Amino acid sequence: MITVCPIHGDSGLLTYSPSLLRLRADGRVPDIVTIEIKDFAEEEAYFRINVTPEEAAALPVVDGRIPWDLDSVTLTRQFPFLCGWCFEEQRQALTRH
Repeated sequence: MITVCPIHGDSGLLTYSPSLLRLRADGRVPDIVTIEIKDFAEEEAYFRINVTPEEAAALPVVDGRIPWDLDSVTLTRQFPFLCGWCFEEQRQALTRH
């Protein structure tokens, strides 16, 4: 999905867990796991959700993906979204503190 960011202009829209924009207790930036929502492994994803490894382990992942259905739509709506460039800049800012 594409958005028009007031800072970066045309940009990909990234769905993410807010935990990815907070340092861990040990001061590290959390790893990112991208979960795809799609019907079949060989097709392009309808959506992607970026979460921490711990959050990914708690999601209903089947064969490396979450099947496209009403439950996955509800799940996707629980996460905020942001311009991909803004997201990356915020993560990089975590390492500068």
